[in-house]
Amino acid sequence: MKKQYLLYLVLLGCVIFISRHIVSDLKQEERIWILEQKVDALLRESIINDSIAYNAETYDSGKVDPSGEIDEAKVARRKMIAEKQRLLKMNVKEEPQRGKKEFEKSSYDTLKFDSPIMLELNLIDSATLTRIPGIGAKSAGMIIRYREQLGGFVSPRQIGEKLKWDGAKERMDEWCNKWMSADPTLIRKLNINKADFKQIVHHPYISYEQTKALVRYRDKHKQISSIDALYMLEEFSEEEIERLKPYLEF
Repeated sequence: MKKQYLLYLVLLGCVIFISRHIVSDLKQEERIWILEQKVDALLRESIINDSIAYNAETYDSGKVDPSGEIDEAKVARRKMIAEKQRLLKMNVKEEPQRGKKEFEKSSYDTLKFDSPIMLELNLIDSATLTRIPGIGAKSAGMIIRYREQLGGFVSPRQIGEKLKWDGAKERMDEWCNKWMSADPTLIRKLNINKADFKQIVHHPYISYEQTKALVRYRDKHKQISSIDALYMLEEFSEEEIERLKPYLEF
């Protein structure tokens, strides 16, 4: 009888010990989850503030041309866009109360815009791009890299030259009509008479063979005086020349 009683006490002690560890682990997991939520909220807030501050600082500064004069029209336009950027924070979805699993599934969507707002593709950063419905971090990075390679966008439709994943084509009208605009005056042009071979061939709209033809023509004639010279080169079609016009200067 005593042996059974002792065995019972040992088993009870084991159960109590294991139970305490389980409760401790659950409380620890709950504490970690709460901490993760707080850190995630702070991170989202930081991303928004950094994006707004970066854009405000960039747009408020005037760009000086080689002559030393400030383009007042561009400055005014940048200030207008900067004012829109300052309002972005007011357009963020509030995170409702939800369970842990639901929170984890939806945490990546909390920075999406509630309603459409026109954003200038030639000035926007990737963090703000990801707030457009349907645009993730990978797509935003591709858009920004393509913008730098081109020198800027003439039309929002140009993002379709890079975004080819399933569903992108169907969402293009929504993005271009409700979310994105492109100001051609903000394009960084390529001076075809000063650029070297590497700079020319790096442009997405100029192939290797076309670069060779351009350099040969430039070396032969000392310079390329206008876009009309490209019509004399068989390497360029009329459609390709028209597409290049906004990006070249002579």
